[in-house]
Amino acid sequence: MVDKNCWTEVFDDTEYDADDPHVKGESPKEYASLKNLSGRDWNNDIQSVIMGSGATVLAYKDKHVKGTGITFALGQHIS
Repeated sequence: MVDKNCWTEVFDDTEYDADDPHVKGESPKEYASLKNLSGRDWNNDIQSVIMGSGATVLAYKDKHVKGTGITFALGQHIS
């Protein structure tokens, strides 16, 4: 069963502008890198993130789950 509230949306600006480049990922996923996420290299380009009320994100500074990690909570908006 897929949780409709389990999603993450990332933007390349700090204003959550849907007219600017952004991508929304749904359901539980794991990414070793954001190099080719929806055809774009998002490594080092994410400026803001919105998490759905059913999503938790754990992100790492370096590829392959290495380096400093940070957790984003349910329903959080970060810019």
